[in-house]
Amino acid sequence: MQFETVITFLSHIDMSEEWADEILALQSIYEDIDVLSEKCIEINFKADVLEATIRVEIAADYPETCPDVSVQAFFLQREEKSALINELKNMFSSGEPIVFEWAEKVRGKVQRYSFIFFVE
Repeated sequence: MQFETVITFLSHIDMSEEWADEILALQSIYEDIDVLSEKCIEINFKADVLEATIRVEIAADYPETCPDVSVQAFFLQREEKSALINELKNMFSSGEPIVFEWAEKVRGKVQRYSFIFFVE
C-alpha cells in the first residue's frame, strides 16, 4: 500500500493512535507492508531469491500484551523457524512497541541466508 493510501486507510478504521503511529513509522521504513485489519499487519522481505513475511496481530491492550507473531520463510527449517519465533517473543517487553525490532530481526535473517545462498 502506498504511504498516502495507508494514511487514508488508517484514518477510517478503529485502532489506537499509538498503533496507527507505529504502522505509519513502519510504512516509512519498509517498502512492502500490508495492513490486513485494524489489528493485523504483514511485512514482506526479499533479498535476491529469498523471501520472508512476518505477520503481527496485536491484542486490544498492545503494547502491554505481546502480539501474536508468525513468520513465513521457506528457506528456514522447521526448528530454525520455531527458534526464531521464540527469540522474537523473548524480545518483547511489556509497554514497549516491538514490531520494528521484530521486523529488523527477520530482515537480517533473510539477508544472512541470502548471502550464504550465493556464497555456496
